[in-house]
Amino acid sequence: MEIALREVCYSTITHASDPFCVGDVMIAPTAVIAPGVVLRADPNCSITVRDGACLGVGVIVHATGGSIEIHQKVCVAGDVLIVGCGTLGRQACIGAGATLLNPAVAEAEIVPAQARIGDSSRGWDVPNLESPEPARSPRDVPSDPVDPPPSKVDPRGGRGAGDPSVNPLPDPVDGSSPPAPTSPTPPPAGGPPNAAKRVIGKAEFEKMVRQMFPDRQAFEEARHSPHS
Repeated sequence: MEIALREVCYSTITHASDPFCVGDVMIAPTAVIAPGVVLRADPNCSITVRDGACLGVGVIVHATGGSIEIHQKVCVAGDVLIVGCGTLGRQACIGAGATLLNPAVAEAEIVPAQARIGDSSRGWDVPNLESPEPARSPRDVPSDPVDPPPSKVDPRGGRGAGDPSVNPLPDPVDGSSPPAPTSPTPPPAGGPPNAAKRVIGKAEFEKMVRQMFPDRQAFEEARHSPHS
């Protein structure tokens, strides 16, 4: 069946450029329609744009299988596609690039940009606009008590059994007490003194001095000579 273009009264529509209307399309006098808007209603379907509604550039509304009604003061951003039948509640706001299939937008509802609504076959969901849950403070986070590592206890009553770093005391002989710890034996009085610690770089320093001052060695030998 051929669809005829509906005549639009230019004096009762306030917009920059007339929309492309096909089928039964009714636009309120105070509705604002941007250039490039397409309003198409299939046979036995209709599109109604109420007072104060605003349709942005590139909006396409295709009524099929029923009627589409855009209520008062609805704001539809650019490049929005609305297909099927349904309603856009009063003062609703549709973000740019959204796609609505058989819309059922409530009053004052906000649809995010690039949202996909109504097509359950593709698994499209509306993005969640709720604020994320605030991070929990350290005092709110339950801390599980950490069990200390099991200590190695000597079955005879002492600690450190099985630990190689702990020297166990020898078992006392029957009827005798354990030997007392002995202090280290001091060196003999007539023994040689402790050797002087090696100074790192001393040999290199003396070699450099001899190269820079070749007469220094002869001078030192003459100064310490008993005949001088």
